Amino acid sequence: MKKMRNWGTVLLAFVLGCIIVYAALPSREDKIVAFVRENEIELTAIAEKRLAGDYTVKNYKNAKVDGVFPNTAKGDIVQFNYAGE
Repeated sequence: MKKMRNWGTVLLAFVLGCIIVYAALPSREDKIVAFVRENEIELTAIAEKRLAGDYTVKNYKNAKVDGVFPNTAKGDIVQFNYAGE
């Protein structure tokens, strides 16, 4: 009986540990925000080139340059696709 209770305690501690570790991991959105902040200068330069008609850069690190899209309020925008990996 005591041995079974010990296993239950170990299992409970393991499950709680997993929950705590998972909760501490950055979310997908946090990863995307961090990527943009860390690579802002490079991404801005790629966007400026794309807006000027230079389509040579298709990917930057794990971000794909999706293309140029119209934005009536502020002119065209360059869209990047990054999954937060």
